[in-house]
Amino acid sequence: MEELHAEADEPHIKIVRPSSRRKFLTAILGSGVILGLGSPPLIHLAQNLQVAFNAKAAPSAADLDFYSCSADLNLAALTKSDHDGKLYIWNYQQQRMITLSATPLWNTSAWSFNGQYLFYQESQGDNSVSMYVWDIQTRQKVSSYANEKYGEADLVCWAPDGSKIALLSRDQNKLLLLAAQPLWPLFTLELPSAVGTFAWSPDSQKLAFIISTPEQSAWSVQIWDLQSRRKSQEIAFQGHPNSYNSQLAWSPDGNRIAAWGGGQLQIIQTKNTSSSYLLTESDHGKMCWSPNGKYLAVIDASDFMDFWTASLGSRFNVWDITQQKTIHSFNRGTAYVPEALGWSRDGKHIVVIGTFYAQENWDWM
Repeated sequence: MEELHAEADEPHIKIVRPSSRRKFLTAILGSGVILGLGSPPLIHLAQNLQVAFNAKAAPSAADLDFYSCSADLNLAALTKSDHDGKLYIWNYQQQRMITLSATPLWNTSAWSFNGQYLFYQESQGDNSVSMYVWDIQTRQKVSSYANEKYGEADLVCWAPDGSKIALLSRDQNKLLLLAAQPLWPLFTLELPSAVGTFAWSPDSQKLAFIISTPEQSAWSVQIWDLQSRRKSQEIAFQGHPNSYNSQLAWSPDGNRIAAWGGGQLQIIQTKNTSSSYLLTESDHGKMCWSPNGKYLAVIDASDFMDFWTASLGSRFNVWDITQQKTIHSFNRGTAYVPEALGWSRDGKHIVVIGTFYAQENWDWM
């Protein structure tokens, strides 16, 4: 088996402390931004930034492109901008960088829910696509499959129970379902129209899709049962969907789906779709359910000002889904749209992968 290689030098991590706030923030945001923030926002922002990405003997954050994150946002997969044939795995908790000899295709990686395994697709010299699964803990490639029939996927998602991996091809309106270990095709689903995105149910028995109508005048959320391989539910919405900005998130209890499409963030009751409702209106952003399924953290991309004409701004809200209202709002000061948004497993912290891959932990309880 091919092994995963760790860097010989120990990485250097900078933990944010009150004594180093200004130096740290100046390094990641710039002195002009710090002056513009003022004292209160500066203190608020610094208290919530925990660990900066600064690994010794590895490329700088400015030279790396974000690829994907594990479900708990502890592991980040990154690639070098000039494609040096390596995939960099940054572990925030262990404060360590390791590398894989891999050149994965863009948007074709997926983490197992426990963060132990990483799946990705890679182009071969004959224009075919191969699939691989790495065990990050043992540092070994544990499974592979020469994908000569199905082609490159646009989106990949690992089932919560770890048994299956779903790959979506937008061009073909087709979803391929793989057994995870060993990698092996199970079956394909032929979808009726253009697919924006998809998400697994918590029990790994169903898939939800955002589907746009052929004339692109409306969109819907369809729920498919994998045992019968048939559509079991559908709810339609008006509005022009944007396939590449649409998002789906299934609540951990399976009772609700948050669907972002057509400038709307809709909350769908899976047991009674007629009781679904509009939570807020926005073009796109990032969202994540709390572990108990009662709250939804939302970063609205419309809160980000244009870089060339105005100062940047970033805030995110926590919605009480039952009361249908915002109960907390957080100001991230001056920052770009984050790479990822998540929730700690105990539900006490909201985690953001932000500027230069710094991990922000926001205490909201």
